[in-house]
Amino acid sequence: MDGIRVITLSEVIRHADMVITCTGNKNVVTREHFDRMRSGCIVCNMGHSNTEIDLASLRTTELKWHRVRPQVDHIIWPDGKRVVLLAEGRLSAAITVKEHKAARKRTGRLLNLSCSTVPSFVLSVTAATQALALIELYNAPAGRYKQDVYLLPKKMGEFYL
Repeated sequence: MDGIRVITLSEVIRHADMVITCTGNKNVVTREHFDRMRSGCIVCNMGHSNTEIDLASLRTTELKWHRVRPQVDHIIWPDGKRVVLLAEGRLSAAITVKEHKAARKRTGRLLNLSCSTVPSFVLSVTAATQALALIELYNAPAGRYKQDVYLLPKKMGEFYL
């Protein structure tokens, strides 16, 4: 990793638009980190355990939880700041699209496909691609995606070193 600047989450958290954990460690993202995040930051866990995001510290009377859709929650601070939490901090990696027939709304189902032995670069590229796919799914107009498997656009799969 010659030439790559490594900094801690605490140093960069105020500037992050998305936080994806994939360490397998406990309490990687703590309440202190959440308090310092900018409004609209998206948080999810791709690691091998459900302990990377400290959810217990977020379940207080001070913070409000708003279920936007299945697998997507807004955590709302008293000053109005919102953090988007995917899958309540559980493992999330790949997406399938599911149609709710009664509500006629699309939702993302998050599946764990990250438990394999792969180089860290490949895992980080995969995480970035999956994050882009999540953003597309979240921002897509209702009805764009039906229950099916979709290929990502070619440019999302082309990575240059």
